[in-house]
Amino acid sequence: MTEITPGNALQVLPGITDPVARAFACDDLLSRKIPELQAAIAEVRRAAVYDATLRPGASAATVAAELGVSDKAISKAVSEQRHNDRELMREALASVLAYPPGGTIALQQAYMTRSVPGMARQLLHLLARPDVELPGPGPKADAVARGRERAETILDGHDDE
Repeated sequence: MTEITPGNALQVLPGITDPVARAFACDDLLSRKIPELQAAIAEVRRAAVYDATLRPGASAATVAAELGVSDKAISKAVSEQRHNDRELMREALASVLAYPPGGTIALQQAYMTRSVPGMARQLLHLLARPDVELPGPGPKADAVARGRERAETILDGHDDE
C-alpha cells in the first residue's frame, strides 16, 4: 500500500477499497490537524462510513462498533453523505437524460426514489445502453463521470440486488 502523506492524501484515500480501512486512514490524517486538508478528508471519511453501511449485512450499529464510535456519529455521517450522493446521482442522471432517448419518464422515476443505490443502479443501467447519447465535454460530462465513479463504488459488492 502507498504511504499516505498530506501531499498525496486526496489522491490515495478514495482509492482504498475497504471502507473501514479508508475511514481509519482518514482518522489518522485528521488527527494530524492539517488545516488545508481537514474538510476534504472529512468528506472522504463520511463517504467511507456510508460505504461501510452499504455492505451486505452491515448496519449503523455494526459499523459504529468496527470504528469505535457512537451510532449517532455514524447516523450523522451517513445522513450527510447520502444527501451528497443523492444530489450527485440526480445531477448525473439529469445530464444523461437530457439527451434522447433517456426522456423525462426515466428522469421522473429516478427523482421519485430516495434510494441512492437505486439511483446508482439506474445511472449505470442508462450508461450501459448503446442508444443513450452522452453529453459532450463540459460540466454535464463531468457530472456524468463523477456520478459513474461514485455509483460503481456504491454498488461494489451489490451485484446480486
